[in-house]
Amino acid sequence: MVATTIDTLSLHEGNYWEIKMIEEALYGFFKGLGPVGGLVAIFLIFYIDAMIFPLLPELFAVFIFTVHPTLEWGLIVIVIAEIGTVLGNSTLYFAVKKIGMPKFLERVMNKYVNFLFLKDERLILSNRIAPVVPFIGAFMAACNWSYKKSMLYIATGGLIKYSILLTLVGIFHLTIEATMARTVTLIMVVTVIVLSVVMAFLRIRKEKKRLAEMETEKKETEDGC
Repeated sequence: MVATTIDTLSLHEGNYWEIKMIEEALYGFFKGLGPVGGLVAIFLIFYIDAMIFPLLPELFAVFIFTVHPTLEWGLIVIVIAEIGTVLGNSTLYFAVKKIGMPKFLERVMNKYVNFLFLKDERLILSNRIAPVVPFIGAFMAACNWSYKKSMLYIATGGLIKYSILLTLVGIFHLTIEATMARTVTLIMVVTVIVLSVVMAFLRIRKEKKRLAEMETEKKETEDGC
């Protein structure tokens, strides 16, 4: 019993120090960039995340903010993140519109969107909570969504999400010691990312169930006729 308790405590302590090392490495890296370097980094991270491949922008936005956890710095980080996201999605959108994509891929993308409950630009907002559609710019082009409306949803969703996220981080830094606040921040961001993945999985499963029920009802109606 005692041995088990000691082993459990040792495991928890080991996990804590692993988290601590990651937190210190991230904080040290972004602090070393300086204010201008941090803003360039946040722009590139959000631009690439929107256009090429996922980079966990929440994690980087939070740690760049923790270098100077003030209201003014937080607003600047959000603005630069928004610019990066909008430009990244715009670049991908216009690239697909200009160059085009294989017809079979376009059909697959449209079929996937039609499988979801929300089938238009509103999907962008819900995607901020449960991300089931990657590379929004490409889907905008393939599904012929309104560019202006899509950009409005992208900017609004990002503004709400990161305002809430950075506000919580700012509260941590005001109420607890800075080093501990950064550790709590890292745990919170990882939790948000994991929950987003879980919610996306549950959402897709729910959509599959809804589609199966519709197919069953359709078949029963046809049989009845």
